[in-house]
Amino acid sequence: MTTLTNEQFKNIDGDTAIKWLEDYVASLDKLDPYYSVFKKQLAQSKESEAKLKATQIKYEEVNESLRKGLKSYITQFVAFDDDETVPYLLEKYKEDLLGLSNMIDDVENKFIDLHCKVYGFDEFNNIYMDNMSCCVDLYFENYNKFEETKGIDSFIGAVTYIDTLCRANAIDNKRLVQLCIGLFKDHEGNDDSYFYHVTDGSAKKKK
Repeated sequence: MTTLTNEQFKNIDGDTAIKWLEDYVASLDKLDPYYSVFKKQLAQSKESEAKLKATQIKYEEVNESLRKGLKSYITQFVAFDDDETVPYLLEKYKEDLLGLSNMIDDVENKFIDLHCKVYGFDEFNNIYMDNMSCCVDLYFENYNKFEETKGIDSFIGAVTYIDTLCRANAIDNKRLVQLCIGLFKDHEGNDDSYFYHVTDGSAKKKK
C-alpha cells in the first residue's frame, strides 16, 4: 500500500482520494479488524462528496437558468443590432450573475426615475418594457445630437451618466427635460409617446 504525504493527499482529486481510502481500508482490514473506524470515515467521505456534487449540480442548473434570463433581460437595454454587449457582460460577470442582475435592475430604476422626473409623475402601477425597449432604440438614433451624450454609444452608460449629473446637481430641470425627451423621442414624427408611456404614471392630485 503506497503511503501518501499530507501534501500529496491534499493535491489529488476527489475520485483518486476515495479510491486510495478504499484500498487503504481494505489493507487495514487484513491486518486488524478494529480498523472498522476507517470504514465509517470512508462512508462519511463518500456521503460528503455526493452532497457536494449534488449541490454543485444544483448550483450550475440555477446559474444557467439565471444566465438565460439575464441574456433576455439585458437584450432590452442594448441596440437591436448589437451582438457583442450581452455576451461580453455575461462573460465578465460569469462568477457574479446576481451582481450583473442587480446592476441592470439599477439602470432600469434610474431610467424610470428620469421618466418620472421629466413628466412629473409621483406614482405608477405598471412598467411597460416594450416602450422602454423602443426608448433604447431611439437613444441610439439620437445620442450624438446632444453634447452630454455625444460619443456614449451605450444606453446603460448614458442613463448612469445622466443620473450622476442629476445627483450632483450638474444639470437643471429644464435641461434635463430637453435632454431626455430629445434622446427618447422620434424626431421625425416629433413623438415622445414611448418615453411618456414607459409607465402608467400620474401626478398626485392636489387636495
